Amino acid sequence: KRPKVLGVACAEPRRPWKLKSAWMGGGAAALRGKKQPAMTADNAESLRQAWKGRHKADFDRLSTIIFDCDGVLWNVHDTEGKKTPADLQKAVVDRVNLLLRDPSKRVLFLTNNSHLTRQGFIDKLAKQHVDFGNLSDEETRRKAESSMVTAGFTAAKYLKSQNVRKPFVLTSTPGLLDELRAVGITDFISTYCEEKEGQKDIYMQELSAENVIAVMEQEGFCDADAVVMGWDFNLTALKIGVAANLIKWRQDDGKPKTPFVTCSSDSSGVLGTAPENKGTTDRGKQFVSGRKIRAVGNGAMGHAVARCADPATEQAFCGKPDGALEHLFRLSEAEGGYGVDTKSAALVGDTIETDIAFANKVGIRPLFVLTGVNSYQDMEKEENEQRKTEWILPSFADA
Repeated sequence: KRPKVLGVACAEPRRPWKLKSAWMGGGAAALRGKKQPAMTADNAESLRQAWKGRHKADFDRLSTIIFDCDGVLWNVHDTEGKKTPADLQKAVVDRVNLLLRDPSKRVLFLTNNSHLTRQGFIDKLAKQHVDFGNLSDEETRRKAESSMVTAGFTAAKYLKSQNVRKPFVLTSTPGLLDELRAVGITDFISTYCEEKEGQKDIYMQELSAENVIAVMEQEGFCDADAVVMGWDFNLTALKIGVAANLIKWRQDDGKPKTPFVTCSSDSSGVLGTAPENKGTTDRGKQFVSGRKIRAVGNGAMGHAVARCADPATEQAFCGKPDGALEHLFRLSEAEGGYGVDTKSAALVGDTIETDIAFANKVGIRPLFVLTGVNSYQDMEKEENEQRKTEWILPSFADA
């Protein structure tokens, strides 16, 4: 039985694209049980040649190109170790700008990050030299913002569809709150204090019965009717405890099931890359040199709350690869969706768990780039058919 999201049955997932080794000549079966070579200049060149010879023409015929942001357009690292992050980012953005200037292409930007509003992300992209044109022009800015798809806005639309009136929002930034206002949800309890532009002190204390009671008395939780888990970089045990108790207390009072919305299901993410410390004799610097700095994902945070509300409460995820976003992708623009023609679209992403899985789920061609969370070796080891693709490049600069 197909699940329903926002009252609409989801389509069956499209058959995923099979992984083939670009430098071994075999299919996915050839990758299992064998240790594959690390990414070298020769390996990377083999991926580029495979792209030019077998895939580029198909990619160029597509009319809609969708970009994940983190690990694809910023926070990028060169798997070959030849380019600095800044140089690689410039090369990627130059390639993106060629698509933006092509009137036959529709370009969308997609992120599971709920820190900023759509407008905030467009401004961030513009600072990375993504060329939207003159953003001081109202029509140009409106068009640019319509190309930005965020987990925060998707979560806000989902909450509105569920008639939520007063959610409890765990967040470390105001972007998610602004997106709630954009859909008409203006009465909420938030861990973020907009007046001081930081966390409310009451939520930064240790977890104790006294502090849970104090928070829930002072903040007016008696009328709260939902919990929203943003990507909260200031998450504390007390915040988790307050959210879990709200869910349980409403259940104890016989109230309708409390919607628990987590902006994305990501287990992890990448915060950046440690600088190279070549030639140093300091063991600590040697240990961190050039490492990807991984984050605690929004999904991992949501699971912490869900499991504390024993038995674990059900979550509604609103980013890749989940149903609320899938519904909005398929929904026409006139109906408030994004109206993506999935048969003529590609999604460029760096994360197998979210980007590649989402693309396969909705029938979009996935292009996996090696500049972010996952490596080629991760794709080699992947056994879930819904998380595989044969379109792989060292970076989008090679597309």
